[in-house]
Amino acid sequence: MSLILNMDPNAEVWLSGSDQAFSDTDFYGSDFKVKIKPLTRSTKSAMQRKNMSIKRGTQVTDFDGLARDVFLNNVLDWEGVKGRDANGEVREIPCDPESKKQIANLNWPFADAIAAAIINRLESQDKANSQLKDVELGN
Repeated sequence: MSLILNMDPNAEVWLSGSDQAFSDTDFYGSDFKVKIKPLTRSTKSAMQRKNMSIKRGTQVTDFDGLARDVFLNNVLDWEGVKGRDANGEVREIPCDPESKKQIANLNWPFADAIAAAIINRLESQDKANSQLKDVELGN
């Protein structure tokens, strides 16, 4: 049986609160779904460069800035993400650029958990690709 990986960088994926990616967060088991655009290595590299600076002669990456960019760029839609309005009433939060910025600013742990799940998917895919190449080369 062959291993077939989805290599389409534009393929959309749904993450849910019950996914293992959130098992170490307060959001694990929550009833939400987030539609993401998988992160590519080239996009991640561009975002890393954007979030790098030189401090005392050493190159430093702002990992929170990187995670924020991943969240804002790669979250396409969501379901079950709710918040309290000015009157204290619970309502669905629309997935639009302004709402994503508000969540990143006011609910950073949630945005960071989503970004980490997106980045981890890329790293897992890279590891699987490397292992597949090793098998093909007989290593």
